[in-house]
Amino acid sequence: MKNNKSLIFELAIGIAMSIIGLVLKNDYYSTLVFAGGCGLGCGAFVRLIRSEYYKQPAHLAEYEKYIREEHIKVVDERQQFLRVKAGYNTYTFMLFVFLILDTVLAIIRVEAWIIAMIGLLFIVQWLIYTISYRFFEKKM
Repeated sequence: MKNNKSLIFELAIGIAMSIIGLVLKNDYYSTLVFAGGCGLGCGAFVRLIRSEYYKQPAHLAEYEKYIREEHIKVVDERQQFLRVKAGYNTYTFMLFVFLILDTVLAIIRVEAWIIAMIGLLFIVQWLIYTISYRFFEKKM
């Protein structure tokens, strides 16, 4: 949070990619570059806003509390075990999903919507990790 230069640089790259995506004439690549630029720019913008929010003196105590809690989560052995267990379960599940997906996509000769499917799988992987982490946290 001390230095926002990298976030501003990331935001600028996202905006530039979005503009390039709008200028390109190819439907496939222009959509791909535009979506990548929007994702990169929006992510940087949100982190930049959050950084500025916590820099205000009214929210400094809340930020310090958040930093203490995050430090405990990183150092605590139980939390480390839970992250490893959740990561292993996610990896195992996604291994089978990707194998099945590869087979199905090869059989039906899919084209452009592969990108949307891979993005959905990324979201599903994150959700499974989060849910299993919370499940193991309550169980222990």
